[in-house]
Amino acid sequence: MSKTKKKRSYVLNAVLLGLMALLAVLTVIGLISTAGKGLLPGHYLGIIIGVVVAILAVSVIAMMRKWSNIVMIVITAAASALALYGVLFASSVNRTVDIITAKEREVNVSEMKVAVLKDSPYNTLSDLANKAIAYNVNLSDDEILKVKTHIDEKAPNLVYREEAGFTALADSLRDDTVPAIVLNESYLDVLDETEGYETFADEIRYIDEFNIETDVVTENVKSEDVFLVYISGIDTHGAVVNTSRSDVNILAAVNTKTKKVQLLSTPRDYYVTMPVSGDVYDKLTHAGLYGIQNSIGTLENLYNEKVDYYLRMNFTGFETIIDAIGGIDVESDYDFTVTGGGYHFNKGMNHMSGIEALAFARERKAFASGDNQRGIDQMKVITATIQKLTSSRDVLLNYNTIFDKISDSIQTNMPQDVFYKIVNRQLSDSSGWDVQSYAVTGAGSSATTFSMPNTTTYVMLQDPSMVAEGKSKLDSVLAE
Repeated sequence: MSKTKKKRSYVLNAVLLGLMALLAVLTVIGLISTAGKGLLPGHYLGIIIGVVVAILAVSVIAMMRKWSNIVMIVITAAASALALYGVLFASSVNRTVDIITAKEREVNVSEMKVAVLKDSPYNTLSDLANKAIAYNVNLSDDEILKVKTHIDEKAPNLVYREEAGFTALADSLRDDTVPAIVLNESYLDVLDETEGYETFADEIRYIDEFNIETDVVTENVKSEDVFLVYISGIDTHGAVVNTSRSDVNILAAVNTKTKKVQLLSTPRDYYVTMPVSGDVYDKLTHAGLYGIQNSIGTLENLYNEKVDYYLRMNFTGFETIIDAIGGIDVESDYDFTVTGGGYHFNKGMNHMSGIEALAFARERKAFASGDNQRGIDQMKVITATIQKLTSSRDVLLNYNTIFDKISDSIQTNMPQDVFYKIVNRQLSDSSGWDVQSYAVTGAGSSATTFSMPNTTTYVMLQDPSMVAEGKSKLDSVLAE
């Protein structure tokens, strides 16, 4: 090889070595930042830095021994790919956690509709000028103000009427007491299960739609190691921030030091008082209609506990997370077919996809104990999901992909550092968690509720001894 070619080869190798050194520095800086957030355990960081140093050492040897440019190019390409993967990995996780924990997501969104009967001559809000419109008296003062502000801009001189509850609101439209009503779309899910109102959604049409946002205000009191989480599974496939009934109401006492979790399920029909209702009782599931903080406050009052964080997930997120981890294995207490057909589960262990697990967790009509068994099955699904997430290192090493898939379906006030700390601990020690579950039950009855004071509906009366036992189980984990 001529001197000129040798010089060019040496210069090229030097350039490639310099490029790798720069990539190595950037990679190490990125990894240290990632480890600092808790995304990467310290011993993993040491191993990766060791690999980077080894690549640089090989590159120096290759240059000193005048290996071919092709060898240097291959080494540079490999180092570049490693650095790019590390940067993209950290960026993906940070972006997803930013989305999940974003402060602007800590809101309740009420989908408000102005409804008229299908054969009504009114087609726009302006057509209602100088006429009457009814709304639910249980709206908060802030919501009422926002409703009136929106409507008054389009329909001046309206006369507003208050109606006590969802059925009374529907009746005012059916009876032509008013030509239009303002309702939260989530009311229709309640009316659909109420005798005499099953077809109401088909009797109306909307002439205006708008959203009302209210901030979720909560307090965190526990440490990053021990805390109480409210897990809410909302009765919708829509946006997770939308107000909706809560079909799943589970408190989870989490102790990351002892790796113990105590799940406590409360039936959706439990007859409870809510912060918004004062001394008036309602179904627990209705608490979610008035915002996530109302559901939290309801359970805090019931169990005399302080909830630190909430984790709210809609049906879409429920399916997605289970599919993202490759399905789960759940043991069924019964051999049954989901009401309406489609899915059958055998007594014993069943492997379930996301949609199958959702069907399993929602079913209640197939069981003599109804909602009691549903609460038990919901905790079985959550337990199986936790065990899958914590027992498979492959799942943990792909948690960035899992988070990314479910980011739009989760709402939480859990700080980023708590998220990162849990992941870090599990990556450092992949041993399983001890997950225990307990479900309170009660006696079925009929009663009026805060949301529907003019209608008698099925409720489940509290069993004080079971409530006390549930609280004791939470405290035993939180106190360790």
